Amino acid sequence: DPTSGDILAMVGGRNYQNSEFNRTTQAMRSPGSSFKPIIFSLALERNMKWSDLIYVSPVTIDTYRPHTPDEDMLTETTLLRAFYRSMNTPTIELGQKLGLMGVLDQAKKLGIRSPLKKEFGTMLGSSEVTMMDLARVYSTFANAGTQVQPISILKITTRDGTILYQAKPVEQRSVAAIAPQLAFLITQG
Repeated sequence: DPTSGDILAMVGGRNYQNSEFNRTTQAMRSPGSSFKPIIFSLALERNMKWSDLIYVSPVTIDTYRPHTPDEDMLTETTLLRAFYRSMNTPTIELGQKLGLMGVLDQAKKLGIRSPLKKEFGTMLGSSEVTMMDLARVYSTFANAGTQVQPISILKITTRDGTILYQAKPVEQRSVAAIAPQLAFLITQG
């Protein structure tokens, strides 16, 4: 629940007796294009607009050349169209304009806790993150820019009702990560 941080369901494995490894919180996976909203949110935060044009041209990073469909190559596109179509080369171009460290800082601000590689391939999802990281990022967008720390246990009591543990209230687990207007633009994009 993006507004409360309550984890309503989590499937981290098939059988805890066979394996205690929780794939939601422990498995590191490449996020791929699900990382792109982080870059575009930074662009909008830095006063770029969905209507700004960017030229779609081949890009090479070290020896890697991200793929963009031929019909889009060597044309201009808006940031919104590049975001909506999940275009790789405009994302890299945009990321280079914004600066790698700025993108990495934005990722941390939005909820990525896993270590990110300091390389431009991270912008296309080459750095591994957990599903919990992505849940925090997307929950921040869904919650109008407010990040709420996820919790799985609300309260632990003894048989007689003595409280052994109680989660902090939502207000104490919340931080305004981005402006509500920016979160709206990303979720509506």
